[in-house]
Amino acid sequence: MVSERDRFSSEEWDLLMRVPLAAVALVASVDGRLDPGERAAITRYLDNSKQASNPLLQALLSELGARMRAGVGPKGLADREHDLRDLAPHVRGCLGRRYDQQERNDFCRSLVDVAEDVGRASEKRFGKR
Repeated sequence: MVSERDRFSSEEWDLLMRVPLAAVALVASVDGRLDPGERAAITRYLDNSKQASNPLLQALLSELGARMRAGVGPKGLADREHDLRDLAPHVRGCLGRRYDQQERNDFCRSLVDVAEDVGRASEKRFGKR
């Protein structure tokens, strides 16, 4: 069986690796900073990628977690150089060549679920601040 990673070129995979981080960064940056609760939620997904419901997103999170534990985090993690608007057309093309509409929708829904989980972990919810 072909792994999710083997479906893509190195350049495409590097592009896709930025998507989960861009999504959670967008949610976490609403208030201007990444707080400890949000950071912990991101770490949970990186340490246990099976929490994500989509196989491609699981593979991306698993490799991101391994790279970050090895001290080789992806470029652009802390900055907003590559936000979702910039990535979207490239990602659509990448996924469109390999997945049908249902699979692409499943990837997007799973990505939104992860981002929402990070947002719910914010310390600012329910008047904590």
